[in-house]
Formats: sequence, C-alpha cells, structure tokens
Amino acid sequence: MDRFLDEITERINHLTDEDFARIQNNRLEKIDIHTLDELKEHADTFYTYHIASPLESRIYTLYKKYEKEMQHNPHTHFEKFLTQHSNELLED
Repeated sequence: MDRFLDEITERINHLTDEDFARIQNNRLEKIDIHTLDELKEHADTFYTYHIASPLESRIYTLYKKYEKEMQHNPHTHFEKFLTQHSNELLED
C-alpha cells in the first residue's frame, strides 16, 4: 500500500456511523458502498476511484499543458510552470 492509501484507510477506520451518514453520497453508491462496514472493507476501491485516479488525471492534463507551453516557449522550466499551475491539481 502506498502512503496515501494508508492515511485514507486509517481515517476510514476511525469513522463512526454518524460520520458515515454525513459523507454518504453518490460517489460511494457508484462503487456499491452503502454502509460504513463496506467502506472499511473496500477502502482501497474508494481510494482508487475517487482519490488516485482523479489526481492522476489532473497530473496528466497538467503535463500535456506543459508540453504545449514548451512548444511555444522552449525555455520554460518545469518547476516554475508547476508552481504557476499547481492550483489546477487541487481544484475539485
């Protein structure tokens, strides 16, 4: 398991039924999770579909944007580009 999955699993394991009732939504139902026990049992599925995959997609999109920028300005430094566009990784 990676570090982020470990953190998510740890947080999920500390949820109460009341916490679950507050966060229950369509995203959980889409992956057939309807109870807190199911969420705890399938934390890796939740992580894969709702945390890792969207972040991976955002990183790829940002990289493609960087490639286009490099075509227009070959002297663009990746670190500077990433700093200027890092908010795009965090948008929901």
